[in-house]
Amino acid sequence: MKTKILLVLLVTILIGACASVPTQYLALQARTPEGSAVNERFASQSRWIIVDHVQIPAEIDRLSLTQETARGLQIAPHARWLAPLGGMMQRVLAADLQRSLPHTPVVLAGAPLPAAVQPIRVRVQVSQFLPLANGKVILEADYFLLDGKGQTLCAARFRQWEKGGQSPQTEALGMSHAVAALAEAIGQEITALHRAPAPKGC
Repeated sequence: MKTKILLVLLVTILIGACASVPTQYLALQARTPEGSAVNERFASQSRWIIVDHVQIPAEIDRLSLTQETARGLQIAPHARWLAPLGGMMQRVLAADLQRSLPHTPVVLAGAPLPAAVQPIRVRVQVSQFLPLANGKVILEADYFLLDGKGQTLCAARFRQWEKGGQSPQTEALGMSHAVAALAEAIGQEITALHRAPAPKGC
């Protein structure tokens, strides 16, 4: 009887200890504020940038932070994203792209466009986007720039490592920096396409 009581007390203590660990809520952060309206003096431009939903593997695109350890992928027990990672990355990428291309309107897929707009659509397919066991974070992705008819103007592979630190907050910050680096690379390709009289790809 005493043994059963001790076991019940032990289980109760363990459950209480787990419940006492607060959940950390994480978010990717753009280098410029998200959701800013398109500047009216750019609204008449014919060249707009449309950012599609970012495609991320299901084993990474979870509400809980996924980390790579020596034993493989592991779910952080008390660290959760405030929103699905794919949608959040799409919004942050668009905001960072707007920073890289201040004179070109950047919108999310599905946003209304003015008539006669010749859009460039940005499509990103992520293969890796998570903290690593060595204290860094990695973003590896293929990105494509498409014209209004869906024809590929540019296709490239991107890989970036950033400092991750030792906490979920610093890991999320490192992942935000990696998205900003991706936006910078895509912005440079879009600028080159704008300058080229007949774009042939990147």
